[in-house]
Amino acid sequence: GLDFMKNNFTEISSQMDFSFLTGKPLILFSLFGFVFTAIIQSSSASMTIYLSSLAAGIISLPQAAFLMIGSDLGSSVTGLIGTMNGNAIRKKVGYSHFLFNVYSAIIGMLLANFYLYAIKNWLGNNDPLTSLTAFHTILNIVGMILFLPLMKQFITFLEKNVKSDNGFQAKYIHVITPTESVVG
Repeated sequence: GLDFMKNNFTEISSQMDFSFLTGKPLILFSLFGFVFTAIIQSSSASMTIYLSSLAAGIISLPQAAFLMIGSDLGSSVTGLIGTMNGNAIRKKVGYSHFLFNVYSAIIGMLLANFYLYAIKNWLGNNDPLTSLTAFHTILNIVGMILFLPLMKQFITFLEKNVKSDNGFQAKYIHVITPTESVVG
């Protein structure tokens, strides 16, 4: 199903025009980036579209940055889908990826203007395409740095809210001998 959606929306995404968002609050760009990337299941395809739209002058750098913030969050939907009927470890990984991206998106939206100011004035970068990629890098690095002090609480939260499974996970693996699993 995911492959079907990705292949079909890739064609649609190549013809995407973001001009309908012009003049709208930047938060809507993040929301659109989230939904768009969640549907096409490809943050790299989304980023390519945003870079192309930015280069063509269809969207501004701040608009592209907010689209990209939403895409980072939208890319974690794949992990959430993978948690369906999954064991506790799979759920913890999927939930942690999504929750980290929510945290990073909130920080990114709050600090977006500062990041863009720093890229332009401190780094001296006036090229919108490299500025967007620098923004994305800064967003991820700052998100990780600011998240590190919260790791213990985050792990405790996951352990408390995602219970370990009891019972055997694999239905038939216990009847297979180790010699049968050796690839020749």
